[in-house]
Amino acid sequence: MSQEERDWLEWLKRVREGRVTQKWAAEKIIEAAFKCLKSELGTRPIYHQLEHRVDAHILVAFLAYCLSVTLKHRLQAHAPGLTPRAVLEKLAAIQTLDVTVPTTDGRCLTMPRYTEPEADAALLLHQLKLTLPNQPPPRIAPSPKRPYPN
Repeated sequence: MSQEERDWLEWLKRVREGRVTQKWAAEKIIEAAFKCLKSELGTRPIYHQLEHRVDAHILVAFLAYCLSVTLKHRLQAHAPGLTPRAVLEKLAAIQTLDVTVPTTDGRCLTMPRYTEPEADAALLLHQLKLTLPNQPPPRIAPSPKRPYPN
């Protein structure tokens, strides 16, 4: 028996055991994940010089993918027909900001806030059974030093 015939018989044996189809399915899942990273999440290659930055970049991309898949499953259950990208575009209108007010004793009162969602974004949050967290409490800090005198 030739080497080619032995390879063919080995391949048929693996097909019968299901290993080839499992590997093919895993490859399809991985390809779909990379497609999602590139298209839906908009990640692009970034060339880092330090290994810990490469690791951090991979971790952030992986976490973004996990959140995208979680959102996709939540959409299938609560709002079929919507895509994660459409939801993220709609919810992008909700922004966070810090409102800083000087006090009479020279300190600064900082109130972190997020904007109230518009009616369609609020409806989307309700449909997905999501709630925004409470507004964070204000912080008081010493007045920042000015780089230049008046």
